[in-house]
Amino acid sequence: MKKRLIIFWSVLCFTTTCSKTYASELPSAQSVLARCGGQFAGSAPAFNYYAEGTLTAGDTRRDSGAVLYQIKGIDKFRAEFNFSSGQESTIVNRGVGHRVHGNVRSKQAAWITDYFLPEVVPQLFCTENLGPNLKATSVGLESVSGRSVVRIAIHRKATGRPTDDIDYLASEVDLFIDADSFQVLKIKTWAFSPETPDNRSVFEIFLSDYRDVNGILLPFHISHYSNGQKLDDVVLNSVRTDQPLSDSLFE
Repeated sequence: MKKRLIIFWSVLCFTTTCSKTYASELPSAQSVLARCGGQFAGSAPAFNYYAEGTLTAGDTRRDSGAVLYQIKGIDKFRAEFNFSSGQESTIVNRGVGHRVHGNVRSKQAAWITDYFLPEVVPQLFCTENLGPNLKATSVGLESVSGRSVVRIAIHRKATGRPTDDIDYLASEVDLFIDADSFQVLKIKTWAFSPETPDNRSVFEIFLSDYRDVNGILLPFHISHYSNGQKLDDVVLNSVRTDQPLSDSLFE
């Protein structure tokens, strides 16, 4: 399976079998991810996701506007942003991505797209889509928004290749998973410059307002922060998992 695990800036968990609270013991990363991934792991390749909402910028220097997310399976992702300054789109297809601003199309760097997974469907981080080359480790018990969470660190295993250092950074992500519901409440990773992976900032995503959509719990509120400063809030007003999506949308 192609490597992927970095989040797109806009970037599920089932609760039916998740009831144990880890008050003092630190569970294994594998057991927490298995609970978080739930039954979705088996249906992920056939999963379609279509969501509309609004992005509100954290300050007046940045644009606000409508957003549209479209995801087909685990390999294809498209986000459209309609701002007052114009339309922007980002597409990632099997680990290769590009951005479109107006009539200008530009390829995204490999360290941004190689490990890509969309944060709007955070349960994908918890399934076997991690692949055999990624290592997951339980770091500790913490608190997010007053809720107890298990922090899971994920990154690529060393392979002895010259690109190991870049691969480690590009794949590095921490998941903060609720110890009761096994919902992903926070994702922490890097936001990279398109010019060089050496220019990066801490990127945090907070996920809340989970709702049932055709038997799957999905977040309807996503907040993005860079180096502790709020970038934006995304509030979704419509999410569908049965929308037919053409492959041409992701070309």
